[in-house]
Amino acid sequence: MVRAPRHPTPLPAARWLAPPSLAAVAALTSLRLAAASPFQCQSDVRFGGMRNVSQKGIAVDDATLRWCSQQIPGLWPNADPPMTSIRLFKAWDPMWDEALQQAAWDRLEDYVASANAKVLIGTQITCDEAADARAWEWTKQLVDRLHPDHVMGLAIGNELELLQFKGTDMVPEPCLQRIWEHGY
Repeated sequence: MVRAPRHPTPLPAARWLAPPSLAAVAALTSLRLAAASPFQCQSDVRFGGMRNVSQKGIAVDDATLRWCSQQIPGLWPNADPPMTSIRLFKAWDPMWDEALQQAAWDRLEDYVASANAKVLIGTQITCDEAADARAWEWTKQLVDRLHPDHVMGLAIGNELELLQFKGTDMVPEPCLQRIWEHGY
């Protein structure tokens, strides 16, 4: 018999209190998210044993890296083995506020240490060499912050074979030739 997973129990709230201010909500949320231990979902559903757990990992989305890397699961959902491998698509994004970078990396570092995880870190290759150089600097900075035992490797370029399908307004033909024919 398969049972539906239990939903996490919400924090108790007093109904007689006035609605909290936005600042109060932000402060309480940040306190709740600041825990260094990995996030765990609670469920009464358990799957059987996992095979080749050491060869499995998860890809961490950009929002999780940016805002809440301390909430990456410490255990595989609905199973007992620890989550020990993660993949980051980038170390940081130029669209994100750099003032928040160190705090985000602190949270990631705390997660990686507490989970004893290994990280595969991606870095971009695009037609904008200046942006690529900036992304590479961030990647090197993050690698330097993580202990060598926690760096699985680097993934340089993401889905480069798909560049040709992005359109010439985003990826001009000379860029494709430079990357594929002449070396980047």
